[in-house]
Amino acid sequence: MKLSTSSYVPSLRIRAAELQALKRISPNNINSVCPLFTLPPIEFNFETKEEKTDIDTHVERRIKTIQDNWAGQQCWIDVHQVVRNVKLKNDKSIVSHLVSSLTHEKLFGQDEVFIPVLLLSDNDEISADIFRLANSRNNVGFGLRLTLDDLSSSNLVTSIIEKIDKSGLSASHIDLILDLEAPANFEPLQIFAKMISSQLNDVSNVLEFRNIIVISTAIPENYSAQGTKLVLHQRSEWQLYCNVKENYSSSELIFGDYTIVHPKWNADRDMRKMKAPAKVIYTIKDQWLTRKGTAFHSNRSQMHTLCSEIVNSIYFMSDSDSYGSKYIYDCAEYREQPSNPTCWKRVAINHHITVVLSDLAILYEPS
Repeated sequence: MKLSTSSYVPSLRIRAAELQALKRISPNNINSVCPLFTLPPIEFNFETKEEKTDIDTHVERRIKTIQDNWAGQQCWIDVHQVVRNVKLKNDKSIVSHLVSSLTHEKLFGQDEVFIPVLLLSDNDEISADIFRLANSRNNVGFGLRLTLDDLSSSNLVTSIIEKIDKSGLSASHIDLILDLEAPANFEPLQIFAKMISSQLNDVSNVLEFRNIIVISTAIPENYSAQGTKLVLHQRSEWQLYCNVKENYSSSELIFGDYTIVHPKWNADRDMRKMKAPAKVIYTIKDQWLTRKGTAFHSNRSQMHTLCSEIVNSIYFMSDSDSYGSKYIYDCAEYREQPSNPTCWKRVAINHHITVVLSDLAILYEPS
């Protein structure tokens, strides 16, 4: 499926908060959102309060999370590196089982397209599974996910061509997904943008992909040094995209980011033992407005105060702007409860997606 430039690709882990945030997007906007879903490693389930489980159960639960919440037309399905090469009991690869299971369901009364994602580093077995999926069901194709390290390779174009040749598909059935994750430094931004656009030009001069998507984020990994005041953080990934677009030879470049979630996964951290701080993340034009409090579970009622500071700041938009924005407003007015951390992630992601869709609509508004 060819996307319009005003489409948005949020990179989300298949978790309750992320999918619930999508479910609350306005029906008028949902078909402009084309998520990149990544199956996370096995974690403690905060929703059901269950310990870590086996991989088959983990995968089935995440399939149900998508089935219960996703109502858009198209998405990509990927698997985190930690569990990417793990086999299921039926000897299937995880990505193959995810895509084939979801494809055979008709969610929310409509047919949806689930596109598998391939890495340049994938072994022959996983690549073959993805190629089989890509060639089925009217050549659904696949997403080719490149990293920043891939982009700096001297033989990048050759490596891409070799992968595509093995797939039996043309580039017109493949989406190139440049996933920069969280670069250590976006500055100097113009030089960084020119480097990325130069590499993309080299690739697109040889291969004509179905879509080209650039994903990155500048969201803080943590807020430990922030203190307890309102703080603004630059949305450098948005500024980077706008700069890359200016230097890229084609106008058809799709924007993606990690919403308000940092992509780093802390494998050794048991979140049940962490005294995570209360915080509200509120996306505005070019920035995030954040307010951190003290340990959430020690004082849930502080969320009323945090929300009140956001609402009474000069940056608050409107309580009708999004589900997330309304929840913050209502919590400030004591009409909503402090709830739990999953709720506040859902609130922040929902509002962020709404703001990004507005940014893109303005950027590509006909002159």
